[in-house]
Amino acid sequence: MNLKDLFTKCLMFLAISLLGHLAVSCTDTEETDSSNFALYYYGVTDIGPSMNFELKEPSYIGGAPYDFAITNITLKDESYSTESFVINESTGAITIQNTENLSTGLYKISVSCYSNGKYYEFKDIVQVNILLAAPEGITVIPSDVIVNLDEEKWEESSAQVTTEKDTHISIIGYDIAADGNKDYLDYFTVSETGKITIVSKYKDRLEPGKQYTLSLKLTTRVDEYIYADAVTFSVVAKPYNLEYSPKNVNVEYNVELTSGDMSIQGSPEEMAFRIKSISPTTDAFKIDPSTGKITLKENNGLEVGSIFKLDITVSNKYGERDFPEAYTVNIIDFMDPVDENTFKYKATNIYEGQELKPLSYEEGLIGDDLTFSLATDNSDEILKLFKVEEKTGEISMVKANTLKANDNTPYEIKVTASNYKSNATTTFKLTVMTNPNMFTFVSYGTNLENTWEVGQKTSHKYTKEKNPTNRNLFRYINKGNIPLEPLTILDSDLPNGSNFIVEYSIDERYTSTTGGFKYTEINSSTGEINLDPTTTSESDKNRGGNIFTGKFEGGVLLIKVTVSNTDPEIPPVTKRIPLFFNTPKKTGNNLILTYTPFVVKANPRTGICSQSKCEVVNWNSQKINSFEDMSKVILDFRGGNLEYLFYRFNDNENHGSSAAGNASSLINNVFANYASSQKINMMSYYLESDRLGAKPAYIQPGDFQIKINPGKWIGSDNEYANGVVIAKVRGALSGTQSDLDSDGTSIPVFPVFIWLDENF
Repeated sequence: MNLKDLFTKCLMFLAISLLGHLAVSCTDTEETDSSNFALYYYGVTDIGPSMNFELKEPSYIGGAPYDFAITNITLKDESYSTESFVINESTGAITIQNTENLSTGLYKISVSCYSNGKYYEFKDIVQVNILLAAPEGITVIPSDVIVNLDEEKWEESSAQVTTEKDTHISIIGYDIAADGNKDYLDYFTVSETGKITIVSKYKDRLEPGKQYTLSLKLTTRVDEYIYADAVTFSVVAKPYNLEYSPKNVNVEYNVELTSGDMSIQGSPEEMAFRIKSISPTTDAFKIDPSTGKITLKENNGLEVGSIFKLDITVSNKYGERDFPEAYTVNIIDFMDPVDENTFKYKATNIYEGQELKPLSYEEGLIGDDLTFSLATDNSDEILKLFKVEEKTGEISMVKANTLKANDNTPYEIKVTASNYKSNATTTFKLTVMTNPNMFTFVSYGTNLENTWEVGQKTSHKYTKEKNPTNRNLFRYINKGNIPLEPLTILDSDLPNGSNFIVEYSIDERYTSTTGGFKYTEINSSTGEINLDPTTTSESDKNRGGNIFTGKFEGGVLLIKVTVSNTDPEIPPVTKRIPLFFNTPKKTGNNLILTYTPFVVKANPRTGICSQSKCEVVNWNSQKINSFEDMSKVILDFRGGNLEYLFYRFNDNENHGSSAAGNASSLINNVFANYASSQKINMMSYYLESDRLGAKPAYIQPGDFQIKINPGKWIGSDNEYANGVVIAKVRGALSGTQSDLDSDGTSIPVFPVFIWLDENF
């Protein structure tokens, strides 16, 4: 597939980035206020030029939202008027249209809605980035990859991005472009050299007969581009896994029969069915060669008590396969048809997040030899979450309950019971009640919103945050003047009442060496945190050392909050809430390098990363003397062997957490995948600069924003990182790269934390 032909008339591409500001480490990217309502859009989508696209309706916590509206659109942070973005007032889905006339740049869309009669507005909740079309002269060879599951080493099938010799372009990074409508993108990966391959972890999810089309995002030193529909992986195979439902059936004497549902895997091209043999031999059975339906003719004369076993052969373009005893028929004297009036399930209530205990139909069902199944006209959500045992009719969930609370309108799960004589469908009504224990955030405030003015002392006191981005972030310059008053909860949506039991505990104490937060205590009932009860003066030099240990500035206190109920039937809700502490040290000439906020939120799967402001401050005696000119400043991650830290926020022990002398298995795996002789190169923009696309992260020159390359922060278990990364940064005011080579000629600090969560 040659770009010259594809993009002659195309000027731009759309990259739709759905971003949110998380209050806590949640299950979804969310915007939330202090009530019990939260709104979140999913994922990232890249689409081609002049194409219409619909961003799926958002999910939510709390009452169902309605009356959606777009309240503001900005381009490059300036108000912008366009009719290219249209929101569905009822669902919140956003249609993007008429993109050919849009200017390139970053569009930010603010959305409002109502929930339970209350108005909510979410600033910049959706971002749309218009990108230039990919340059000409680039091809993928082959553009259509045949993956034959019957061949050895089929999982090694691949394609390669190539550039024509006269194409004056240097690609330094390759990514698979995201598309929210494609659930298979994680099945594939692209290397730093442009080789597209199958991810071994997901190879068993590839289905014969399906085509998997990928677009590519190409990065140069100048810009990012998209190569639409660059390659298609076509999966083929001989027939396999023939299944009739039911497989074993009873049929009355001299009565006709047609087999039930049939499923077969394999490529559909030229697929054909035939009966290979019947035991005992009879010509009473026929099979439709195109559909595989088996029929038994009426007045067949087969004796009561006879059992017939059918061997079936299925062929397609790629070969054939035999399926012994694929279908069995037992001839009986009489069978009761199913009576729809006796087929019922008792309506049931559960709480959101609570598992449905396996449930059988009510007694009194009339019908012989019944087979049960979920009706095909159930919603996709129901079909993916529930299963029905074929012989018993028992309903259960196949995974954790993800149904949202809907107290007034029960979910309807349709179940069919059938035998060869008749079938009946009944509806099981399941009400998912709002879990009163549910909460979305807990805030201890911040001290990042204190004003910094030249000549004024810097205040480290904390207050309730005005901007949720700063929530639970605390900065204490040079580990000094840490307030004595304990950290208390200043805001939350925790439930109130005598029937709620809220418990707090310290889940992890993360600092670079052992002993950090050594004396830190939390009140299990109130959540009040005393960072160091052993010191009684803010100027006590031991105070900072007792709380934060090692040369890495700051640390993370991971708090566990659990809300349970006096009613044991209501499931508890537990969340881990990280509190981030940054203690930037000053150099000998009183310079301090800071990021505000000092935590950036990044999605390791998509590469989405939030923005932060970088400053160099001249600070001494608790006062700001000046803000340094940033025009010549250069920054670079320059971590040594043990100067990359990772602290996990979930239960994935395979990723570990950094400790004294141990960089964590996650960091080691990321470094191994980068494949360099020195760890210092792994996140550097200037070292091994021809490999920027292979780096897990780096600091972009000029604006000092953190760039996250998608798919790099992943463990040996192929799971994405969930936690925070802290790495050493060197800064040089001179703008001279050689000044970054040592701590002595630079500002060596740890000013920014990268919070990784694939739900961002």
